[in-house]
Amino acid sequence: MKKVLSLFAAVVLLLVMTTMLAGCNLGAPRLVVSFSPNPLRLEPETDINLTVNLRFDGIGFFNVKELRISYFDAFDVERTYEDLPSGKVLDSAIPAPGLGGLISVSKTLTDLNNGTPIKSTADWWTLLPHPAKMVFTFLDDSGNPVGGGDLRLEWY
Repeated sequence: MKKVLSLFAAVVLLLVMTTMLAGCNLGAPRLVVSFSPNPLRLEPETDINLTVNLRFDGIGFFNVKELRISYFDAFDVERTYEDLPSGKVLDSAIPAPGLGGLISVSKTLTDLNNGTPIKSTADWWTLLPHPAKMVFTFLDDSGNPVGGGDLRLEWY
């Protein structure tokens, strides 16, 4: 019995050390969000090809059920644009097991838009001032924010 407890303690210690060295934490579960490419180059009348990388950090489990998108101008002032995507409730939740940052998943913007591609329209270029960044906020089943990230925008 003593040998089993020693082995279990060693495994737990190794898990803690690995997550700490990887830059992860053992706190409440949350998402660490990154984008590829960042900045996103927008061109008129083209599909937006964006990959959103979600790393499940912390310890615990939750479902990502909603995405909210907000926009900020070059002076970091939040703006509202009726013609730009604002996010939505996901048709199928993304299960998020927080295992200290050991699990990550990549989703395209089309995946996060419930399978519908997002295409930039010429009308977007009439919006002034142009948004300089998009802020993605992910929410769980109960509507609490569990992570997010900033995506810089370049207009061509």
